[in-house]
Amino acid sequence: MGPTEFFNSLLEEFTYPPRRRSKARKPVALIVDDDHDFLELAATALTDEGFAVWVAATPGEAITWAVRHPPDVILLDILLRGSSSDGLDLLDVLRSEPETRYVPILACTALSEREVGALLPEAGFDAVIPKPVDLRRVALALRESLRQPTE
Repeated sequence: MGPTEFFNSLLEEFTYPPRRRSKARKPVALIVDDDHDFLELAATALTDEGFAVWVAATPGEAITWAVRHPPDVILLDILLRGSSSDGLDLLDVLRSEPETRYVPILACTALSEREVGALLPEAGFDAVIPKPVDLRRVALALRESLRQPTE
């Protein structure tokens, strides 16, 4: 069983909390990345930082989870290898779905600053986090995105 299946199997044991996040429950972060090692490390680090974490290794998994159980924030890799679509395509789908239209989405990418500058100005990400990442800084960026207005 890979990390995606492991983490998502844990979710089946719980009922998703109400759409509006109360201060009593942890913020839910969906991490979308094709790198299983990164998913495992990020999930562990963000859990340690107080997040409930879902992981998805493909755009299809991400859409399924995000639409059925809208997270509070999404960390999305732009370059999803082995997939017919990339993170920009997935961003378009997530922004078109009523359940995820206003969820903060942060790009996580190994692209150079120049490539990011060429790709992202109009893409619709709330922030960009370059790889390699400091996972504590990622947690801070995710928390900050939760404080921003969503409309």
